[in-house]
Formats: sequence, structure tokens, C-alpha cells
Amino acid sequence: MRKIVIAAVICILGWGLCRAEELPKPALDNALLISIELPVTNSAEVDYIKNNFNFGLYAWLCFSKTAMSVDLDWHAPWSQASQGIQGFKDTIDSYIQAASQKEVRLHVVIVAGLARYVSIYKQAKQEDIRNCQWYNDNKLASDSQIAEPDLMDTYVFGTLSRYARKMRRNLEAKSQAALSFLKQRMDENPDILTAVSGWGESELNYHRIDHSQSLQDFFCDFSPFAVLEFRDWIQHAGMYDDVNGKYAGQGYSEGGDKYWGASGLEKFNQDFDTSFTTWDLKYFHWSLNDDYDTNPTDDVNSDPHRIPFYQYTHGQMMPDSGPHYIAGGFDPPREMAADDDFWDLWNLFRELMVHHFVLDMAKWASDAEIPAQRWYSHQIPADYLFGTSPDSEDQNARYYSSASPLWTADVEPYGSVGATIYDIKFPDQFARTTDHALEAVSDLAGRWAVLEYDAETYPPGMDVSQSSVNDILLQYFNVYKWRPYLINFFRWLDNGEHRIKGMNKEKALKKFLNRVRDWPLKMDAVIEGKLPLGPYDPPRVNGLTGEQDQGAGMNQLEFSENIWADQKWKWSDWGDFSHFEVYRGETSDFPDDEEHLIGETHQTHYTDKNITQGKVYYYRIKAVNSDDISGPASVTLRLPHSVVNTLIVNAQTGGSTDPSPGVYGMDQGIEVEVTAFPDLEYVFNGWSGDASGDQNPLSLIMNADKNITALFLEDIPEPPLNFTGQKEEEGSSTQKEYLNHLTWSSNPVNTDVESYRIYEQIDGKEEMLDEVSADTSEYLRWGVDQDKLYIYSLSAVNSRGVEGDRAVTTVW
Repeated sequence: MRKIVIAAVICILGWGLCRAEELPKPALDNALLISIELPVTNSAEVDYIKNNFNFGLYAWLCFSKTAMSVDLDWHAPWSQASQGIQGFKDTIDSYIQAASQKEVRLHVVIVAGLARYVSIYKQAKQEDIRNCQWYNDNKLASDSQIAEPDLMDTYVFGTLSRYARKMRRNLEAKSQAALSFLKQRMDENPDILTAVSGWGESELNYHRIDHSQSLQDFFCDFSPFAVLEFRDWIQHAGMYDDVNGKYAGQGYSEGGDKYWGASGLEKFNQDFDTSFTTWDLKYFHWSLNDDYDTNPTDDVNSDPHRIPFYQYTHGQMMPDSGPHYIAGGFDPPREMAADDDFWDLWNLFRELMVHHFVLDMAKWASDAEIPAQRWYSHQIPADYLFGTSPDSEDQNARYYSSASPLWTADVEPYGSVGATIYDIKFPDQFARTTDHALEAVSDLAGRWAVLEYDAETYPPGMDVSQSSVNDILLQYFNVYKWRPYLINFFRWLDNGEHRIKGMNKEKALKKFLNRVRDWPLKMDAVIEGKLPLGPYDPPRVNGLTGEQDQGAGMNQLEFSENIWADQKWKWSDWGDFSHFEVYRGETSDFPDDEEHLIGETHQTHYTDKNITQGKVYYYRIKAVNSDDISGPASVTLRLPHSVVNTLIVNAQTGGSTDPSPGVYGMDQGIEVEVTAFPDLEYVFNGWSGDASGDQNPLSLIMNADKNITALFLEDIPEPPLNFTGQKEEEGSSTQKEYLNHLTWSSNPVNTDVESYRIYEQIDGKEEMLDEVSADTSEYLRWGVDQDKLYIYSLSAVNSRGVEGDRAVTTVW
């Protein structure tokens, strides 16, 4: 045992003694996008960054545009939204063109116009102020803000309610058109338009916030649209009807038809200590049967309960009599209160409004076939801003007001999680959002991004000094250790509050890049910026060719400057690359040992001047890393050439090969080894062409031209069969307990199932309940309600961790 412990210490401290893994190909799944908030159209600054920063294999330069609005005219036909967003398309194209010319990547954040860029929906808000967010006193703004001429462009947010149907139709139409366009441009420019975020920082209105107190006096959203949606969400009615509703299954998990009608209202009053006499709204009641103006192209809106802005009377929108008031009518709580069940219910719904707004967009992105790893939400995590956390005694005021806790950013499986995370440096303290938010967002999702990241923001007018380069560098590594896939450094140019250029933040970023450029994200934990293990082993050198110059009496060798034949990365891009070794023998099967090592080179060519005229020589090349570890030998080259045969290597979708797919010239008689590597969700399925069987690696004697293809088979488990469930009753007549009994049978198509995962849809989101072994065919979900609808899904998982599609069942 003592020897094992000593060996382990040597592995960690020896820097390379135990690394036995070949350098992986850089890909979106193992690289960190270092994105800098700067318009990529700023040519001079882009050149400065490219020339002064040392980006590498796994640290990719990207530029973020935060934020880009999508505007569809309020009177435009929804069916022609693609033509109506031409301005957005032109802007995207100009950014792609600029990024392509500079050979850099692009990340854009798109905003809706409801919580950011609120001027977009000015006409909608003026046409019907129910499209606005209302504060709890039914005012649209404070007494001073209401008098501002740019009120609708600045202070009044649009409601996030799904029940604002006309505005939602405009939103859906422009979103789907924009996403379809973005998908097209991603396909055309896969190495340019790398990531998209949306919606940018969605939240409820905070323009009347009071930072001196946690619980707020004024908060949104009490628009009649939001209030009716709250009621239907509780009852599973309207759009939340569990059978015919657009949002079936997303209603309040403890609600439903038990709250319908007069008896249901009585039960609700008992459950939540309220005293309503009707489910009709107390203020400005309306119905989903109302005409919401399905023809936006004219100037006629015949919605019978529409409230134009000219009818708004500041401070008088809470009547106590008249046609817009119903005594005893349903209304959310209008005061924030601790330990109040009704307030907790309303606050949950407020947060769900924000979450649904973000999640719906992610679903539309998924429908447009934008890959989940390229789509990020972009939320401002109000529960973690300024160093607070949900466990803090006093939350920051933004959290209570904006209803945007971090979990509202969770859009899996439709996309990845993104959150604004920055630390603020005050003269006497740091308000570090990173203290709690990094761990929380890392726990929330496997793939996530830090958006608008600033290691230290300097509040204007406070004369705050910069921290040292080293201190800032440690903060960068504090972010990195949690493994984000994208960091949006905010901002390159600024008036001083966030500025990077010319600051210690720029110097720290250079040092940060120098250390992480050669570290794929899947590597072991980083400790204070140091790599615990040595560099990766070099891959096989490819593209070896050569000619004999008989007149000069020398053999001239050349090989590819690209590390991998199918990727652009060069050996010079790898910081741990040292040199090449050249081996020579007099037979094709000579060993790669010291006796046959004839030279070293840092270039991708070599001249062997020590040859005998008329003699046959064989050559191989190896790459060597900074720890003097060499990779596998290249294919063998014969000089002078005899008959040259062509080897064509192909790979089906689902994997690759070594040597990489391509065309190779091989001297006749040379033995070549080709290895197939399946992707995660595939298995190797043999060879076709001039090779057969499933030998892997495959050995070939080049006695003729050969064309071979590596075959791969998708290996995603099929859903289990006969997935069903029924509600069962246990216990005595006076003390009953209900459970949902789920059963299923294995799918005979699946030959490699290691477990099953059971999910339940809770508040519109699938949450995993359990993972059970492959020999299990039932699951008991205890503690369910007698009268509630439950939705479950079930998937099979194979031994490689690949999860298949899900079977779904409902239980009443």
C-alpha cells in the first residue's frame, strides 16, 4: 500500500509521468469560448485583440453582441414575419461577414422588447395598457416617472404574461422567424456563429425599487392579463386546462379542478386564508372568449376590455365601484409578506411567468433545430446578485422585485443555462456575486455560460482602485474551475465601470489565456491555475510525403502542419508541442527506437543528407510534447518511391478514424494501421469497401489502391414499452394515502440497458425522480393527491451513459 501512495504522489507532482491520454481534438464540447463584449465590426479593436492575446486549441476567441433586438412592426402580418424582421437579418449578416473576415467566432444575445429595449412594444402598450406590467398599486410607473416624455420607452416594461395574446402572437411570429434565420446562418457558418442567447435578462419591472429594504413596497406584475393567468394556473383552466389547454400539464402542481366553482373557491379560501366571493377578477375583469384582435394589419382593435393608454388615469386605476370593480373578486396579494401561503403562491407564479417566458423561447429554438449546446438562456440571477444567496437573512431588493431567481434560467433540455455574473468593488468591500452563484449555476446544468462577466465592476463616482493583476487572475480561475463553456468578458471598451482594455483586467486575461489555452474542459480540476497532470500525448503526425533528389544525394521529407487532417489547428497552436523526431530504417517494419532516430526538427519538413545513392530507405515521424513524450508514429514513407498506391479513408456519420478521413499516397508493400473511433451515441459497426469485418484497429498491406469506410451504428436506447400508471389507495378509511403505480416492460430492441430514469412534470418542467436498475419494471410514487393529474416520462440508459427518448404516461 505504501508504494501505491508514493506512486500516486509522483503522478500528481511529476507533471507528466502519468498522463497517458492523447491530445483530444478541440470541439464545442471541450473548448472554452472566451467571448469579449465588443462589436466584431470594430475592425481595429478586433485586430488588437487577435495580435495581443494568445488563444489556443481549447480557448477560442469569440465576440459577443449584448444585446440585439428583434423588432416586428406591431401592425405587420404574423404570417409574413420573416420579411418583417429584415433589419435584424441584415444586422446579423453584417456581424457574420465581419467575423468571417477576421476568422473569429460570434455570440449574439437577442432581446424581446419586454424587459429590455422596451421601446419595441411602445405601440402595443399604448393600444392596450394591459400589455404593460402594472405595479401593485395599479400604476404603470412612479409619480415622477409618469411625467417623463419617454415613459413607454424607458420605465414601462411589457407584461411577460402568456395571456397577452396579441402581443404574444407578435412575439412568437418574430421569434420563430428569427430563430429559423439564425439556424440557417449557423449551418452556413458553423465556425462563426457559434452561440446564441435569449431572451436577454428577462425579469419583472424594478424601476420603483428601494435598495434600502429587502421586501418591496412596489412590485409587478398586476396586469389583468397576468392576474387572470394566475387564476387559471391555479385551477388548471383556460390555457392551463389539462386536456385542451395550450399549456396543459403546466398548472399549479397542488391545484386543479378542486378549486373550480363555488365549492372550489370555498376550499381555496380555507387553504390560503382568503375571503374571495367570486373567481371573477376584482379589477378589470375579462375573459379568454374576448376578441383579442387577430388581424393586426388594420387600426381596429375590437377587444371589448381593451384599455387604451389615453384612458389611463394615474393613481386612479384601483376603483372601489363601477364597471371595472367587482367586490369580493379574485386578486393576488398586494403586499409582500413573510410566512404567508398566498403570497408564496403568488410569488411562485411571478417567478414562473419569467421562467415560462425564457423557456418558451428555448423551446422555439429547439423547434428550429438550433442545437441545445449552442443556445443559452441569459438571466440575471436576482437571488445571487451582490453576494446574496437564498439562505441570506436579507435578500437584495432586486430579488424580491424582479422575480428572476437563477432557476428561471434553466431551459434544459432545449438549451443551455446562461447567467449574468459580476462582482462589484466598492471602496471598502466586494459584493461578490461569484461567491454563491458559480456553484449554484454549475449545479443547475451540465452545460452553462457566464454572461456579462466582470471580475470587478467599479461603480461610477466612487473612485475605486483596481485590484492587482494577480488578484484578478485568481478570480478568473475561480470562474474557470466550475467549468463554464462560455465566458462573456464584459466589456472591452467602456467608460470605466466595466472596461477591460488598458486595465489590470486586460493583463490578467492575457495570463489566464496563456494557462488555459491547452486545457480541454474535461481535464482534472485546476488548482490555483496550475495543471495537476502533465501535457497530453501528441497525436499521430499526418500527411508525410517526400522525394529523393538524386543529383544532390538527399531525401526531402514534408508533413502536414495541421495536427489533425480534418481540422485547422496547427502544431504551432499547441503550447505543449516541442518538436518532431525523424526515424529511418532499411525495411518497412523497422522499429521506432533510438538506433533508428536520425534527427529532430521544429519545422514540418526535414532533409536527410546522409544517404547512399540507389539505396531504399523508410521513414516515420513522431511529434514530441514539452515533457519529451512522443506520440504514435506516422504512416511509413518509402524513398525512392516504388509504385504508389492510393488509400482513401472514409467515416460514416457517428465517428472518425486515425489516420483521419482523407486521401493518402502509400508506397506499395507498406503496412498501414487504421483505427475507428465512434462518437458517444454510436458504436463501431465494422468496415466496408476494400476491408471487411470488425477488426479495430485494422491492418492493411498496400498491395493495390484501397478505399475503406468505417461504419458506425447509432446506439441510442429505444423507449421502454407499455409504460402506464394507475392511482392506488392505501391505508384505512380514515387515514388514506395515495400513490401512483408506474409499470413498464423492456424494449427487446435494446441490447445494452443499464438503468431506467423516471421523470415527473412539475410546474411545467421535467424533474428526475429516480434512476432504477435495468431489471426493474415498476415504480411507486407515494404521497400524491387523489384528484390531481400527473405526467410521467421514462427513459432507458445504456452502459455508456447514453439516455434514449422517453415514453410518457399520465395518471389521474
